Amino acid sequence: MNYKYLTKESIIRLHKKIVETTGGEKGMLNEGILSFILDLIRTEKLYSENIGDLFTRAGLLLRGIISGHPFVDGNKRAGFEATDVFLRMNGYYLEVGADEGMDFTLDIAKNELDLDGVIEWIRRHAKEVG
Repeated sequence: MNYKYLTKESIIRLHKKIVETTGGEKGMLNEGILSFILDLIRTEKLYSENIGDLFTRAGLLLRGIISGHPFVDGNKRAGFEATDVFLRMNGYYLEVGADEGMDFTLDIAKNELDLDGVIEWIRRHAKEVG
């Protein structure tokens, strides 16, 4: 499947806009982590297994940004927004209230959800763009 992907620069711009709008510190902690996450979701095969569908890639993106912490601040917000944009680029969007979305990203940050749990949550909340 040919998915559309965000660029590293577009995620950095998205993060900057989020921090300017909602507060927090600007800047990168580790640009390499962000590059790694983006390379990973573009991979067709990881070792011997197919890396998976759109929702698997979205889960890797979201969990990667939140847990990998590439930014000084705003990783949960940037991860959630980047994932929503990625899904929208590929015909889906996340239908979720602000409180539920915040709780979900906090659960990821506290390592209370494994990757399968993240992917399943995204799958349940993703709706096709009408």
